[in-house]
Amino acid sequence: MEPDNRIWYAVWNMELKNVPGTIVGDFCFKGLGKDGVVEIGYGLRKEFRHQGYMVETVKVITECL
Repeated sequence: MEPDNRIWYAVWNMELKNVPGTIVGDFCFKGLGKDGVVEIGYGLRKEFRHQGYMVETVKVITECL
């Protein structure tokens, strides 16, 4: 693995803003393709599904790239 590219191979936990320490799920980038396209993988705990957490997460992480 290339240390300078570790962002593309790390798993990131998603935590509630208003309840620090409460993990709702996680996501990862599945590597940076040669075409510059990044696939996002994720998982949400059952009790946090269908509440918009993934929509918010994808919006924030894609704005940062």
